[in-house]
Amino acid sequence: MSRRTGKTGSNSKAEVEKNKRLAAQRIAEGATRAEVQVELGVCRQTLGNYLQGLNIDWAALNAPAIAPLKKKMVEQLLQMADDVIAGVVSTKLADTWRGLMSDIREMLPGMNAPTTSVTAHIGTAQLDPLYLDVRAVLQDLEEEDQQAGLEVLREFARSRVKPLTLDAVPQLSDGGEGNG
Repeated sequence: MSRRTGKTGSNSKAEVEKNKRLAAQRIAEGATRAEVQVELGVCRQTLGNYLQGLNIDWAALNAPAIAPLKKKMVEQLLQMADDVIAGVVSTKLADTWRGLMSDIREMLPGMNAPTTSVTAHIGTAQLDPLYLDVRAVLQDLEEEDQQAGLEVLREFARSRVKPLTLDAVPQLSDGGEGNG
């Protein structure tokens, strides 16, 4: 059973309009809804009805009170982003986070723009230990001396390569047996 603070339908239209204006004025002055309810002697729902059609910019009116909450929410969003990237949250929570971020990107202009990906394949010869050793030996020399050192290495490598003999090359078929 609910309790009512006043008699149903007891206020005249003039009194209701006066209460609406007073409620809007008191809210604009910074009074809480609870304070206005007590001043007017109305229940929460009646006060809500009074304020509903008044086109009050609640966000602007409550901006000072909401600012610390907004700051805390942004901090939490950034922390959650770090946690998702680090992989320290459950898969379910990470999926929920990704869905939320997707929804936010759709609401913000330019955040959901098409993207272009570029893939590059880079050889890793420069990371070969032999390359690094040769490079370390030659890097402090003048370019002419570096080229001379490389030529010595090339000559050395050519002198160590075994010559290719025809016995080592498999004979190619001329299309004889089995290709008819």
